[in-house]
Amino acid sequence: MRFLVFLLFCFLAFSLFSQDKIHPQLPVVVDAQTVNYDPDKGVIRAKGKVKITYKEVKVFCEEAEVNTNTNIGKLKGGVRIEHKEGTIYGENIVYNFEKKTAEITDFRLSKEPFYAYGESVEKVSEEEYHLNRGYVTTCNLPEPHYRFSAKKILFYPGRKIVAKNVVLKVGKIPVFYIPYYLQPAKDKLPRVSLVPGKDKDMGFYILSAWRYYFNEAFKGRLHLDYYQNKGLGRGITHKYTTDDFGEGILKLYYIDDKDKVSFEGLPTGSDRYKVQFRHTWKISPRLNSILEFHKFSDIDFMKDYFYREYERDSKPLSYLLFNYSLGGGSFSLLTQKRVNRFWSQTEYLPRLRLDIFRAPLANSKFYFESDYSLANLTYKEASPSAEDSDAIRADFYNRLTYQDRIAWLRFTPYVALRETYYSKNIWGEENILRTVFYGGVELSTKLYKQFNSPLNFLGMRAEIVRHIITPLIKYTYIHRPTTSSDLLMDFDSIDKIEGKNKISFSLENRLQARYKEKVWDLLYFSPSVDYLFNQEGRGSHFYELNYDLEFKPFDNFYFEQELKYDLDKSQVKEADSDFVFRTLLSKLSLGHRYVQGESSQITYSFNYKISPRWEFFSYGRYEAKTGEWEEQQYYLRRDLHCWWADIGIDVDRDRALTFWVIFRIKAFPKIGISFQQSYHGPKE
Repeated sequence: MRFLVFLLFCFLAFSLFSQDKIHPQLPVVVDAQTVNYDPDKGVIRAKGKVKITYKEVKVFCEEAEVNTNTNIGKLKGGVRIEHKEGTIYGENIVYNFEKKTAEITDFRLSKEPFYAYGESVEKVSEEEYHLNRGYVTTCNLPEPHYRFSAKKILFYPGRKIVAKNVVLKVGKIPVFYIPYYLQPAKDKLPRVSLVPGKDKDMGFYILSAWRYYFNEAFKGRLHLDYYQNKGLGRGITHKYTTDDFGEGILKLYYIDDKDKVSFEGLPTGSDRYKVQFRHTWKISPRLNSILEFHKFSDIDFMKDYFYREYERDSKPLSYLLFNYSLGGGSFSLLTQKRVNRFWSQTEYLPRLRLDIFRAPLANSKFYFESDYSLANLTYKEASPSAEDSDAIRADFYNRLTYQDRIAWLRFTPYVALRETYYSKNIWGEENILRTVFYGGVELSTKLYKQFNSPLNFLGMRAEIVRHIITPLIKYTYIHRPTTSSDLLMDFDSIDKIEGKNKISFSLENRLQARYKEKVWDLLYFSPSVDYLFNQEGRGSHFYELNYDLEFKPFDNFYFEQELKYDLDKSQVKEADSDFVFRTLLSKLSLGHRYVQGESSQITYSFNYKISPRWEFFSYGRYEAKTGEWEEQQYYLRRDLHCWWADIGIDVDRDRALTFWVIFRIKAFPKIGISFQQSYHGPKE
């Protein structure tokens, strides 16, 4: 039986005699096995598989009594209320359909990633619940594997959870007390991260990250780490955002190193630390600034305690940069100062730079661009050397390009002039002027052929394949500078310019495939070769062969390779290769980095799903030049429904063994501690 009540109709008889203004109402739709309506009281009573719809709210229960005068419903028996903010469960709920507030006993609410329960709950608004004697969890079982319990919990569906005097329970066993707990829904970092392990140099250790969160503008992590052989490390990672002055991150860490040596065996002293700070500020729509500061106690600190960060940037710079956008260009002011004496570095105190972006001259086919800079430069050698070099440099670079098409051929010649003033050279001679002339031309076109015959080869399917060919001839000429780079101080790339006369030939090939609605590059191959003219002692000759190859026949298969081949010595100079292959149960990523005479490193990452609950992960870096493993990592992951448990080992090049155990909540998989390694390939 279905009973439809329009609130406006229900109030019609009363409204005819009322002097109050009539407010139009939307209908309450009640569907149940039995429905009765009392027009005198304006009450709907329903029993048996009750379904109530009002605006975007849907209610399911066994019994319901809805007062159409107050829009308040008394709901009983397996109550489920669905709306955009989540799903509410309970046995007895008093619900205000208009205000969307509720009084609930035996309350449960589901809003990914959280599940909440309370013996009684007050629904203050659509976006706020007060749970009394309840818990929150990300486990969706009736008896969750873990829960954060408290006498009162403030629950904001889809946003955050706030509670005081919280007890973490695994099953029904209390294991941890947290004075204040706040967990944003969108933040994948858990409240507390603990990583125990053992290392040859550090001994037994435990790394911990304690997360604090006041709001999106003020949050961070407190670090407290214990190393058996090193001592106690403590630090903070703080992120902040201001309304008017930008945002930033502060990283502090200190350890009183007991053995006073680095893992390389170098003396360091007992006080080892880092101070890192980065702040960005968009001062106006055109003006922005970046400030970075990186201070370390010794040269090996980051390598010893923050190796993952060290790999990403082994020598971070400290500087202050202001950049002003001019629409067709930009003006910048850079101040860069060395703060770590154990590194060699160029200081800019300061550097002014004006960039004029490439733009057409009037309505012609000529384009002009320029780059002007004035810098007070100092190059400081690493301590204990005191042999510093300094000079004032003014650099002016102008380039004029002509762009046209002759029939099917794109024709782009250019000329450029660089004038550079130095206050002195390496011999102390003053007022040095260097002039460099540039010239060149690019010739290119584009050809293509389309194949409409369907392709089905080894499971690779395509309806249309198009072959696009782009040949390019590029001539580059740099006249020998009027002052040799051997006579100039080496501050940066501007000081290293040398004469060049070469022509490059390249042939870009691209196979584009289409299958149904999907379009992708099946194959990309671009070989190129350089020919040098009139080289001193060599004459003219082919110099270097390069190519870039990308092959993606399937969604689960990818291969890329870049190579530089020295034609003079008939040997590979550099090569980068990446291979990725996936199946439903596994993924393999391989990478090879080769630099002639320096390194030949192979990196791999492999994971395999042994069963629905077990997965194996492996990572390794092998240096073929020395025949040694730089690092190996192996770990097993156990799926514990709402948790992952990882147990693994790490072996470095000194065969130092590190053992760790990590428990992480699936909804918040990041642990706030850089530890596990993986290799994905360049396109992952």
